Amino acid sequence: MNCNQENDLSPETTTERNKQAQRDCQSLSTSSPTRKTRQPDSPYAYLVCFCGVVCNLIVFGCSYSYGLLFPLLLDEFKQGKAKTAWVGSLAYGCSGIFGPVVGVLCDRFDPRIIGIAGGFISTIALIVTSQAPTLTLMYFSFGILYGFGSSCIYFVVLIILQKYFIKHRCLATGLAVTGPGGGLFVMSLIIQALLNNTSWRMTFLSMAGIVFLTCILSCSFDPNVATDDPEPTDHQETQATMTRRLNICASLDFSYLRNKEYLVYLVASSLVFGGIAIPVVHLASYESFLLNLMLTL
Repeated sequence: MNCNQENDLSPETTTERNKQAQRDCQSLSTSSPTRKTRQPDSPYAYLVCFCGVVCNLIVFGCSYSYGLLFPLLLDEFKQGKAKTAWVGSLAYGCSGIFGPVVGVLCDRFDPRIIGIAGGFISTIALIVTSQAPTLTLMYFSFGILYGFGSSCIYFVVLIILQKYFIKHRCLATGLAVTGPGGGLFVMSLIIQALLNNTSWRMTFLSMAGIVFLTCILSCSFDPNVATDDPEPTDHQETQATMTRRLNICASLDFSYLRNKEYLVYLVASSLVFGGIAIPVVHLASYESFLLNLMLTL
């Protein structure tokens, strides 16, 4: 009976079924696999937090340890303390100045890509700095370029942790911002050991190899994290993506500058963090003076 029914099928029905089968096969071949959604406050979230802390420790440890390199660069280029100190000062300043730019980039692109790019830029900057013949090139390579790369890593870590932590968000953020202080403690020992055995140029190359680890660690910053918000439809997601890409300046909202309390905090924090960098740069050059002073006391 089944055979009779199959034989009774018209050519039009058979053709329609073949077309439907072809469409099904095509849809299966072109469909992309479903990405795994990460859960907030999960073990993977703590892995992301650990990678973020290590990234901040490395990049800011290198810039905050500039005081160890300062006397050697002073003897190498003989341009005076003020001009030589500008190299490290630019690196400190640019890591914060480029914060709004990094925020806009993270709104438009994958934060993980921004973090990897920041690590790669910082690595290239240190390699160029190791071969710099003048301080002018170091202003650009270590001051601006490395400052931008470290800014990408630092703010990407802060942004991605806001997605991965809900219950323990304050703890995760607190751990992330300990990176610069911990980096000064850890990386200064490593850089001093390198300077004791190699030249300052080889030290910069070694620092580049260490900073390259941030590219690997940034691969863990998967932005696909589960949220309580309802998932948008394909049409809404496509429309939002096109609007975000077409309106480049859509993320530049400066309405918060109208808040007087915020402006006071902004100016005060800028002065504080600007002053913190002064002893970090110049303290190593007064090592012998401080040692003699302590012995006399």
